[in-house]
Amino acid sequence: MPRINKSELLRALAAAEASRPVHPGLGRVPPLTSPKLSATQRALEQQLRPVLVKAGFKDRRFEDLRKQHDAELQRAAEREHSAAVRRSAKIRKTLRAGAANRRRAAGTLANLPVAPFLTIIDKPFLIWAKPRSGIIFDSQIAPGDSWAKVKAVAGTGDKMYGSDNLSFYFLWDNPSDYYAVIDASTFITVNGFARAECDGGFWSGLDPQFSHYSYFSCQTYMTLWQWSDQPPTPSVTASQTVFTLNAEAGFFGDKKTTPVSGSFDHDYTHYVVNPRGVVVFEVVLAMNYSIYDGHILGDFAEGSFDISCPFMVVGLLSAPPVGPMATSTVTA
Repeated sequence: MPRINKSELLRALAAAEASRPVHPGLGRVPPLTSPKLSATQRALEQQLRPVLVKAGFKDRRFEDLRKQHDAELQRAAEREHSAAVRRSAKIRKTLRAGAANRRRAAGTLANLPVAPFLTIIDKPFLIWAKPRSGIIFDSQIAPGDSWAKVKAVAGTGDKMYGSDNLSFYFLWDNPSDYYAVIDASTFITVNGFARAECDGGFWSGLDPQFSHYSYFSCQTYMTLWQWSDQPPTPSVTASQTVFTLNAEAGFFGDKKTTPVSGSFDHDYTHYVVNPRGVVVFEVVLAMNYSIYDGHILGDFAEGSFDISCPFMVVGLLSAPPVGPMATSTVTA
């Protein structure tokens, strides 16, 4: 099996990033903002504040009520988080049992003398996160038991958007001088907790144009990289939605939470690997967020929380051509 080290992999993927297609549902749309919008907000405040004060509006009383509301929201969110951590061990046990059963099933099929001829790649050669590799708190690469503990946190008092991706990398090589047609199958299990929150305020509640928000979503998908192409060319499976949280604040802040658990399958059929070529399978958990005066938390690290991708199954569908076909080539 060919060797690809981490530095080589990351350099090649960075060079190929411009050619990677925007995956459906994963497009990162920056929040609409400009100096003129900020100036409009400040002008509105200057115009309305004297009128409201004259009418008896009390800034301090309003802020006290808003803080009380936010404090109770925070307590409720912390209770939900703690409950999810307490359940995490049982959920992890259930997910691992399902993965072990699938591994046994794949092993049984691989031993049958029928096509397709199955190969089980029992562990990734790399687990990596980007653009912030520091979100990985712990990880393990082991046959049938590869996982990572990840915590993604982002927040701002202004506007921002971004993403954090956790990737499991597997590889398979075509040892023949002919094009190989393969099917690839894997799954990723997720056990964690997510929160999206945004701060309220008088002006946020008064004008929808200035409403605060925190949008947080998570999907999984698989990218197959034709490694013999330079730069490597990608093919992407359909994404699976793990969760979507939309927090929207007015006069008072808002928090949305959800426990996260499940198994998400990804398959690619009839993929052609170049003669003597290598395909790199990248199995991805993608967390995307857009924030205006708020925060997000994706916790897959506390307790027994984690993200796992234990193995990849590759089915070889093709055989070396015979007779005149042996000199044929694949054309677009």
